[in-house]
Amino acid sequence: MLLVSHDRYLVNEVAERIWEIDTRTIHDYKGNYDFYLEQREKNKSELATQPIRVVKKQEQSDNKQIITVTQKEKRYSQGEAEKLLPKIELNIREQEAMLKVLEAKIADPSNQTSFEASVDMAKEYEEYKTTIAKLMVKWEQIMESLE
Repeated sequence: MLLVSHDRYLVNEVAERIWEIDTRTIHDYKGNYDFYLEQREKNKSELATQPIRVVKKQEQSDNKQIITVTQKEKRYSQGEAEKLLPKIELNIREQEAMLKVLEAKIADPSNQTSFEASVDMAKEYEEYKTTIAKLMVKWEQIMESLE
């Protein structure tokens, strides 16, 4: 069910997923309105310290999608790197934990009765893998700054 409302309290009680549409981009938050607000603030603070990122999507002939991520190198100061490292490591652990939960859900035969649900889980799986890969690139940049 798709619900469009300006009533935050209703959305917070009913929603399990929030889509934010922002200048040709849809941001997907898997949680209620309070979770959406937390994640949005977290993302804004992370974006302020992230290097410029270019993501290119290419299609292969067998319909598999390849995502190439290139980042402009950014060197962090010692203080910045020490401050960001625990946050990035926590974020990686969180994403990996969510991926493990999803893997268990995918492995459960009772969740494979609907083709649409299987496709959604596969897409979500790829989103987690891409997010983890991006976080690992940033972690490597921070670690290089600490060396």
